[in-house]
Amino acid sequence: MKLSKKMLINEIKVLQKAAQIHAKYSIKQYKNVLKALNELENEKKLLEEKVKERTKHLDKLAKYDPLTHLPNRYLFKEQLALTLKSSKLLNKPFTLLFIDLDGFKEINDTYGHNIGDILLQRVSRILLSCVREKTDTVSRLGGDEFTIILPGLNDKRVIDKITDKILQNLNKTINLSPNIKVNISGSIGIYVYNGFEDISIDDIIANADIAMYKAKESGKNRCVIFDQKMKDYVSKQTVLKQELIEAFKNNRFLNYLQPIVNMQDKKIVGVEVLLRYKNRNEILTPAYFIDTLEEMDLIFDVTNWQIKKVLSVFKKIDKDIFISFNLTSKVLNNQNIIDFLKSLKKEVSIDSSRIYFEIRENDFAKDLQKANKILQTISELGFKISLDNFGTGYSSLSFIRDFTIDTLKIDRTFVRDIEKSQKYYKLFQSIINMVELLELEVIIEGIENKEQLELVKEKSFIKVQGFYFYKPMPLEEFILLV
Repeated sequence: MKLSKKMLINEIKVLQKAAQIHAKYSIKQYKNVLKALNELENEKKLLEEKVKERTKHLDKLAKYDPLTHLPNRYLFKEQLALTLKSSKLLNKPFTLLFIDLDGFKEINDTYGHNIGDILLQRVSRILLSCVREKTDTVSRLGGDEFTIILPGLNDKRVIDKITDKILQNLNKTINLSPNIKVNISGSIGIYVYNGFEDISIDDIIANADIAMYKAKESGKNRCVIFDQKMKDYVSKQTVLKQELIEAFKNNRFLNYLQPIVNMQDKKIVGVEVLLRYKNRNEILTPAYFIDTLEEMDLIFDVTNWQIKKVLSVFKKIDKDIFISFNLTSKVLNNQNIIDFLKSLKKEVSIDSSRIYFEIRENDFAKDLQKANKILQTISELGFKISLDNFGTGYSSLSFIRDFTIDTLKIDRTFVRDIEKSQKYYKLFQSIINMVELLELEVIIEGIENKEQLELVKEKSFIKVQGFYFYKPMPLEEFILLV
């Protein structure tokens, strides 16, 4: 077909129109694309800001304690590492304080975690007020443990000034609510780095921690500077703890019995059960291991084993002999002992009035009200209570007045040298007379010679225990004896 000029012009016009429409649509589409890209860019920027803020928030959560807003363990260790590196490079000292609150657990248990949290916040502010602003680092490691890094300090006088200020400010009545006022104190362990020792931050923390525990053992509300002897002692204790665990697994704990005799006929009327530990070829007394065992939960297993073991043997002995067991502070202050004794009554056919539990007054000195409740419960179950080491506690007379006590064991310090000193004898005799008035039974410990025995009157309420009659002997040996 042959195109005319007119037809060609019309075709061109159509194409031009189509091009205009297409161009107009493309520009609009392009503008839309640009707009979408701008919106995406803005959203990207907003998202980046949110990510940055979130990262900053997470970083703060990771490095700061949310309760006190102090640096946490992570940031503390980071700061300690920097301080140690700087000290080594510049040969400059620094000091680390490790602080643990005394009595915090009791407050937390009594008033609840909310009050405990308020107390921790108050303590953090107290610590911050006692150190140099922008120089020293106060951190909360967790629980009621705090640390303070003191850069550039090893002068004992300056350190003493800071720690004294901390102890004084902590050891005050703190108002936590309109109705709640509490008293706490702190134990502080101190490690001084002099700028040249080759030591890791973990060892520095451990050393300050060891010194803090030494402060607690020494009576609390005080500070102790670390020395190597402390670390050697802790190392030995760690080894001993492992040995005791192995000893219990492998039946190396032994029961020794020391007979108790009646003064009137000198016959055996009872025994005190004593724990021993066989370490290789040695038989060790509790003086070597009982404090360490007391620190471990293993003390409960050992005590339960001892009582059950001895009573299972005594079921086969047709003798009216009472059996006396020593209970340590940790065992006595745990509800488990009551539950154990309740089940023991069901399992063992021995009359519970023949079973005595020896306690020491000092084991209850911290909480006499709780002590009285525990002893009353033990007594209500039918068991007997003996007060051991009578006369050596801080308030022995008030203790026997207010507590459920069946027998007093007169400490050997009141028997020693009574045959040589009239003064000692009169003191000893006055104690016996007082016990008689109170209508209590008495066991006199430490009778070692005939002269001492002759000074003890032959009365029905008096029983004696000592090397003059019998030394402690293995359980099997005692069975043969009776």
